[in-house]
Amino acid sequence: MIKHNRIQYAQQALYVGPTSATGGHYLSSIGAKVAEDQNSGNLIRQLYRIQNCSYSWNVNRVNVNQFGELAPIDRVILESPTVSLNFSYLVANAYNESGLGFYTIGSSGALLRILNKTEDDKNYWLKIASEGEDAIGNTKSDVNTFTVGFGNGHITSYSTQGAINSFPTCDVSVECLNMTFDTGVSGTIPAIFPANGARVTGYRYTLPTASGSPGTGYLDISVLRPGDITLTELKRSAEDEGNQNQATAAYSTAGVAIDDAHIQSYNFSLGLGREQMQKLGTKFAFSREITFPIDVNCSIDAIVTNLTTGSLSDIVNCDQSYDIEVKMKRPACEGEVKPDIMRYKIRNAKLNSQSYSSDIGSNKRVSLNFSSQVGSALQTGVGVFISGISTHVIV
Repeated sequence: MIKHNRIQYAQQALYVGPTSATGGHYLSSIGAKVAEDQNSGNLIRQLYRIQNCSYSWNVNRVNVNQFGELAPIDRVILESPTVSLNFSYLVANAYNESGLGFYTIGSSGALLRILNKTEDDKNYWLKIASEGEDAIGNTKSDVNTFTVGFGNGHITSYSTQGAINSFPTCDVSVECLNMTFDTGVSGTIPAIFPANGARVTGYRYTLPTASGSPGTGYLDISVLRPGDITLTELKRSAEDEGNQNQATAAYSTAGVAIDDAHIQSYNFSLGLGREQMQKLGTKFAFSREITFPIDVNCSIDAIVTNLTTGSLSDIVNCDQSYDIEVKMKRPACEGEVKPDIMRYKIRNAKLNSQSYSSDIGSNKRVSLNFSSQVGSALQTGVGVFISGISTHVIV
């Protein structure tokens, strides 16, 4: 065994498994999930364009005290341990979002599959190759290769942002129930049975060889660029409330017209709070259910050009709703067709605040904050929607 003096970013690759975390990670020829089969398809997917990754675990202990002794006689764990996994990646297509469980066709909300439980709890892995070697293309599985596993992971937050002079990125936070450390790139999956905290022993994993991109064509794009990003806001009419149709009037309200402003940055974010469902007889929460409502927030920063007439009372009295959409096109030479690679849309958003700032030497700026809420699978006129390329076909 060769000693690692340090571990650098080039040695690491991040992976995500299928739902459910406690089931098989291979697909048999008849479509059933199985433990492991050389003739079966591996359901573990690599996550691409990772920029940073951090993880930690924490357990809370409760002191057991009694009269007659100052120090506690014991310190007992009463709650499930908290394993946190956080990572960010550059936006290139919707492959990562699809692997994480988001609905990327756009006809329904992005959380469709998470809400109906077809995609939710997953296992994650971080492969660490030998020092001085890249993880991409590395087929070694020896004592100098390590794998950190994260069992029963649930996404707790997702955000995407873009700004001038920087690449669009996404940030993801995951809460897990277990963490494992293995040598090589295979072993028993890191999941536990939440009902009793016992380690799942009937299913194994093998990490696929890491690659530089998930495929060819539109899946082989290195990164999307700020010059190919457009943001639009459309005011909804009364007839459009609660459905997918939208008005065509550009956003304009008292103070600033966003269609005439020079947008500098945007941020879309949603938090998926999780309630730990517990019962007597188990050490772990038997389920982690999403807490509602789920708020979707959007902030836009822009340089002010022209101000518009109006009054804050007009906003209060009318209380208009808006559809906010970010479109990202693929890089291309001048004259080539540049199809949309990614689209984010927040529907039925309400304006919460405007903030203006100016100083000597700087342009006058405005920050606008909107919010919406995630609807059910039957509600297509409210919430956050993602559409993009997650296979070789534009969707």
